[in-house]
Amino acid sequence: MFKIPVANEEHEYHGKTLGDIGEKLELKDLKGHRVCIDASDYIYNSILAMAHVSALTDSEGRPTSHILRIFNVVQMLHKAGAKQVWVFDSPKPNKFKKFEQEKRRLRREQGARKGQEKQAFVINSDIVNDIKQLLKYMGVTFLEAPEGIEAEHYGAFMTSGDISKRFCTYMLSADSDVIAFGGNLLRHTTEKSATGKSKKTVYRVYELDDVLEALDIDYNDFLKVCVSLGTDFQEAKIKGVGPKTVVKKVKDDKISFDEDLTAVMDYYRSDPPAQGADIQENKLDPDGLREFLLSRNFKEDRITTAIEVMQTEK
Repeated sequence: MFKIPVANEEHEYHGKTLGDIGEKLELKDLKGHRVCIDASDYIYNSILAMAHVSALTDSEGRPTSHILRIFNVVQMLHKAGAKQVWVFDSPKPNKFKKFEQEKRRLRREQGARKGQEKQAFVINSDIVNDIKQLLKYMGVTFLEAPEGIEAEHYGAFMTSGDISKRFCTYMLSADSDVIAFGGNLLRHTTEKSATGKSKKTVYRVYELDDVLEALDIDYNDFLKVCVSLGTDFQEAKIKGVGPKTVVKKVKDDKISFDEDLTAVMDYYRSDPPAQGADIQENKLDPDGLREFLLSRNFKEDRITTAIEVMQTEK
């Protein structure tokens, strides 16, 4: 989605895409705002950042890189003064994602055959439960999306509409499907320094209204653009349509959508069920946090520092 070119007033393209229009945001700007966070996104990123999947383990050989990553992110957001709501995917499969799930299964099998740990990695229930335990002891609210609903869908639901009326201001994720679902995204990316010798995390805000204005289309046409280029909720993109031509073709009504693709667009427009989200509101449990992290080979001084951070009101 972020490769869609944005035209200027003369409808000329100069290499600028939707990925470039996001407004940079400092974490300190989130003070007092409620932000929902895509848990799966951060779990996957914790693995991708490691040289090997098993680079960090406890004394029993269980992976801990996901715990360390989210342990640090929770403290970072707390220091910034953001109110956190972590969102987990429903463990029940999403019927619209069956094609993408099959592709991912085949990639994992191929990765396993080739000994490629990262490609073969899958988030299992043990990893999810590790993070839920961590959030519980750190006093952070989390929820599991209703049956069959993805985290980005529920996050979009919580961040949709006028900014003054949203339950959460943004969803923090690298997944641009948040925008397609009608939500407002705080996207994290990694950028190289000017010298290219180091990297840093950069945060950009993508307001749905700004995206639509940049493309000069309405939300329904935006979904046509997304589906034309391919999404996780369909079998394939539309042949013969590329990023440079898709917006014009949509505006000129030169793309036809079959019943299946229309159903995908209807799904993007839909709100998740009002009931069914398993919300856990928690209070900091220093003893529980210490016991849990010590069992996973975290150092006492690091745990003590974290407790002090989480006890500080922001």
